[in-house]
Amino acid sequence: MLEIRGGKDLKYSSELPAWSRYVHFAIIGFLGLIALAIFSFGMYLLIYESDWIFSFILAGLGIFIGWICWILIGVTRFQHEVIMKIELREDGFFTSVQNLKTGKLFEELVPFAQMDEVLIGRIFRYVQTPKNVPRYYIAGAKIIMVWTDEQGKRQFGTFVEEKQENLDLWIERFRQNGVPVYNTQLNITQVNHPQLSEAYEQIPKLPYDGESPYFQTGLKIYDPTPEWKSTEMLANEEAKKRRNDVRFFRPLFIGILVVNFLIALLWMPGWGIEDELFNDASPSTAITLGNVALLFLARTYWRKKARWYRPLAVTLIMIVVHTMGVTASLLNAPLQEYVYDALFIENLTMGFFLAIAFLFTRLVVYRIIR
Repeated sequence: MLEIRGGKDLKYSSELPAWSRYVHFAIIGFLGLIALAIFSFGMYLLIYESDWIFSFILAGLGIFIGWICWILIGVTRFQHEVIMKIELREDGFFTSVQNLKTGKLFEELVPFAQMDEVLIGRIFRYVQTPKNVPRYYIAGAKIIMVWTDEQGKRQFGTFVEEKQENLDLWIERFRQNGVPVYNTQLNITQVNHPQLSEAYEQIPKLPYDGESPYFQTGLKIYDPTPEWKSTEMLANEEAKKRRNDVRFFRPLFIGILVVNFLIALLWMPGWGIEDELFNDASPSTAITLGNVALLFLARTYWRKKARWYRPLAVTLIMIVVHTMGVTASLLNAPLQEYVYDALFIENLTMGFFLAIAFLFTRLVVYRIIR
């Protein structure tokens, strides 16, 4: 995603100064070294100290930071290799996209005479604030330009503006060139270019006269209106969730159950037990923390419709899986005393952390959508 800056004379650009490239990669390199150091120390604890808990935590943290660095490298390269320029000229809407690596250049001018209409809709940008400062959003405007191409097909162009003086200039220039301007009070933050061909006609709009009501941007909003989505957008969201469940989340959950069955069958019966619990020398805590992280992902706790009983159901399933695995190990050797008590308590501990993670996620989701 390219960040567009500027606005003077309604000219905007994503071009960054040359020195920023070196600063960005220096920061990413520093984070990469930290990730490598954390991961290496975790492996040291595992190999030489047999500390399963901290080795698991540190190795996972190192991998996570390294993954973030990998994403940042791609984003930084894209930001510096692709330059987008946008300008609302006296004769129309001009867009230029240049790939410095390949040398390809795309330019397009949509004359005002070709435009059918313009719609101004509301968007809200979340601002990260310190803990003691109430969260808020910055109100902006999404400008949607509609025109018909030479083949008679409807086309759309979009731009986001948060400065009121610039938005007034956009609207004034459209009017000067005879382009009808409409507005909607809906929050169309999620309505992006790919959805416009289907969603645009579903957006209720009124002629904009600058007074009823006056469209203001740049304001701090503490309680924005809910995001509007078209019928197809909602259907696509549900279809995407189902695809993700079939391709990733359900196979992951089944994989977790299979691995835990094998752990209970081949490994768990040999763990040391003290006071009816697996002792500190066993990898039980590391396995439990790993299960919490993977089950949190596989059971999609962050979804709005996640049910309250999901952690309880998963805990019961894991107790059954571990019990079946440990019981099956009787075919090879007798079990030590209290192994069932230990695995039961270990699963209750896992369930407790799953419940805490679920409740925390519910609070975050509620905070976002309310």
